[in-house]
Amino acid sequence: MNGDPAPNWAEEYEIIMGSDIDLDGMYLEARSRTDHTQVVLFAFYSDVDGTMTFEPHDDQLPPDFVAWFRTEATRRLPPVDG
Repeated sequence: MNGDPAPNWAEEYEIIMGSDIDLDGMYLEARSRTDHTQVVLFAFYSDVDGTMTFEPHDDQLPPDFVAWFRTEATRRLPPVDG
């Protein structure tokens, strides 16, 4: 970054984490705070095969937000041993 403070993504996006028992995995989704019904980015970790998938639903998202979201999904969704 160029010395500017990191954006506060919570002002623009609501982040929701959940479990999908039918698909056997965990998900993280970002919803626009201006339209709470619109999922703008979705990540899913499959407990079946250990894969992570990302689905952008908005091609105008800030690249820094997409990178942050991917990092958060990778950190938060897989199971933790121990």
